Amino acid sequence: MKRAVIILILILGLFSSTNFASAQEHFCQQGDSNIHGVYIDGECFNCDNVTRDDVCPDDYGEIVCSVIPDIDCGPQAPEAFWSLDNVTSTDSVTVLLPNGKYIYMIVKNTDLPDDTEITFNIKEEKTGVDTLIANATANISGGKAIGIWKITEDEINKITNLNNLIYFKASANGWSGLTSEPKLNITTTYSSGVGACGDYNNPNDCDLNPYGVGYSIGAWAVSGDCERRINKTGCSWENGQCTQNTTIEYRGENCANSGVISSCSYTEGNRLGDCNAGDDYFQINYVSSQPGCDDFKSDYIPCPAQIKLGFFGLFNIISSLILISLIYFMLSKKESL
Repeated sequence: MKRAVIILILILGLFSSTNFASAQEHFCQQGDSNIHGVYIDGECFNCDNVTRDDVCPDDYGEIVCSVIPDIDCGPQAPEAFWSLDNVTSTDSVTVLLPNGKYIYMIVKNTDLPDDTEITFNIKEEKTGVDTLIANATANISGGKAIGIWKITEDEINKITNLNNLIYFKASANGWSGLTSEPKLNITTTYSSGVGACGDYNNPNDCDLNPYGVGYSIGAWAVSGDCERRINKTGCSWENGQCTQNTTIEYRGENCANSGVISSCSYTEGNRLGDCNAGDDYFQINYVSSQPGCDDFKSDYIPCPAQIKLGFFGLFNIISSLILISLIYFMLSKKESL
């Protein structure tokens, strides 16, 4: 009986090894981004900006403000946090491999002047010395710095234990810095026939998005007097199909829409590339009927593949059986003595 229990524990152990390893109070002015509400005649109101409420509108007198004072108006505590949508905080992310995953690192309400360079050191929290996984930089703009980290398979492999939390330390010359809160829990999954939102064929899978597709940070491109980038922000089920959600950001000294973020929803037009024919990548022509949402072509997307986890092949099974047999033999011999 004792031998059987020990062998059972060994078998369970072998199978378990397959798992992978402060802004000051002031009146809102155009471009302000370090207060949520605005002061009108000395009273604080939430102007409910159509894009997001932590950026003051160009002219708050032209929109209807809430009659309920905004509890977030006035001094704001410095913040550093992870975000999937560039606005709200998150404490978890699922990374689809081998594609990888983009995530934002947000620093705000620091009182640092615009153009201050922020360094983001991304680390694994563990016993002893924390492991440096990656680093990035971004500049303060409108009281806020937005760093971007693409979590790749190579960087996942730098993490000694995926049960450990990941955090970033934001710092700048002459500034003591901030550590992100909450810290981030990373889980991984492998692609299995789903490479884009359009590959989901039912609303439940589309909205839950178990493979974490449809996320990327676009490149800045000139558009009139502005620079513009299109970020993919996940999937949603609309009108009987799984659509691609996006945000469009604008910037530029002479850009009338600078600092504005608008939301668009796209359906797939046609795909360029054929995964079934052996192509490694494909592109999607995205189309939208929403005003102000221009059609665009996606970046190159890796073809989804069935990835075999590399432990229990035939050779490994035979090796495990031999090892278990040897242990059983040694235990039997010891008890017979």
